[in-house]
Amino acid sequence: MHAVMNFLRSYSEKDVEKCMSAIATSKPVMMMGTNDNEVFASPPEIREAFRRDFANMDDIRWGEPRHAHTEASDNLPSSSLNCRLLSAAKERR
Repeated sequence: MHAVMNFLRSYSEKDVEKCMSAIATSKPVMMMGTNDNEVFASPPEIREAFRRDFANMDDIRWGEPRHAHTEASDNLPSSSLNCRLLSAAKERR
């Protein structure tokens, strides 16, 4: 869970490269976003999603975790964390 919390901290800091350091590059990867139809299947897709998120949000903060689960097998690590994303959308001019 330490890796997940580090990822969330990097996300709050809007640091794309720190976020990407938590994403596997040696194996296939799949990441699900929070919006409908947000499924990313490659590191470049994930990097672009982070850039899009960070361009549209200010003051990214996370609420207290309500549920956490981590599981790993020989070839598939999986973590889920349920916590509220607290952010303000950037003002469009």
